Amino acid sequence: NSILYLHPSTMAALSFAYGDWALISTNRGSIILKLFSHDAVKAGCAVFHSSIFKHYESSTISVLPLKSSTEAAKEVYLSPDKYRDFMNSLEFQTYVSKILRHIYIREGLEVDINYLGYNCLFTIKHITPNIEKSEINNKELQCNKVNCSELFDSDDSGFDTIQTSTPISYRKDPAKSFRSRKKQLCEENFYFLHSLSRIIMKQSKPETCICFKDIIALEG
Repeated sequence: NSILYLHPSTMAALSFAYGDWALISTNRGSIILKLFSHDAVKAGCAVFHSSIFKHYESSTISVLPLKSSTEAAKEVYLSPDKYRDFMNSLEFQTYVSKILRHIYIREGLEVDINYLGYNCLFTIKHITPNIEKSEINNKELQCNKVNCSELFDSDDSGFDTIQTSTPISYRKDPAKSFRSRKKQLCEENFYFLHSLSRIIMKQSKPETCICFKDIIALEG
């Protein structure tokens, strides 16, 4: 679920190489996908796994080459929009950690998680990078080559588990169908979670106030 498939002609038109990392625009920030090519994808369209389709922003993809660093996160500080008692439990934090392992994160990113029927909205306030990140980087960021024949058939029936994007208005040059900013490189630092990463909840302290039901003036 970390791969974005493009037609070889589209890859060439956008000057992308097989295996490049790209930053994809989403409705709550950005996700990072690895670019693969396949002939079964129509020119001017993109294909990615259905599990990340909900993050897809619109029918036109904004593709930004990722040239910044990706680092392992040691600690991720989350600030909930509305604090609930279960948010400091180990079960909930383990659940959040598993969810976040599927995406790359950055400070300021809003995360919307559904847990036991509750809609939990968080903002990533701070990320502490892992000091010994080089070894983890090599393990986590390696994207194994997949057998494309398992994902694609000669006709559209092969897309039963793959969600295709809404076809873009086709032009003669498929590169014009993408808002690719090749000259502008993304320089933000992105992080990924691993098995040793910690989730820490930052509960905002409510303002102290004293409420009176009735106020009575006494004559002295």
